[in-house]
Amino acid sequence: MLELWQTLLSKWRLGEKVHQGITYRLVSKSFNQYELSKIIIGPCGEKNYHPRIMIEEVDGRPVAQSLIDYEVTPILNLKRENDEEQINQAFVQLMEEFIAIA
Repeated sequence: MLELWQTLLSKWRLGEKVHQGITYRLVSKSFNQYELSKIIIGPCGEKNYHPRIMIEEVDGRPVAQSLIDYEVTPILNLKRENDEEQINQAFVQLMEEFIAIA
């Protein structure tokens, strides 16, 4: 996971990129916290996370803390303490998507 994170940070600048109508966003929330998100435009023009993952760097390593996904049913609102494996899988998948379109 660390290698993917380092690759993503080397290929992406903080900010947004629109690719095929989907907004990909990497935002720094503080010196060691990031938001990694993919945003889909809904049928009424609303912007929906699909997903949004909050990451905290701990000793230089990325730790996915939470995940929200409004484009699945039921809506996902996961926290690391209860859903670590599912969040980590989604984090790896989203990083791979970001790297593929960089």
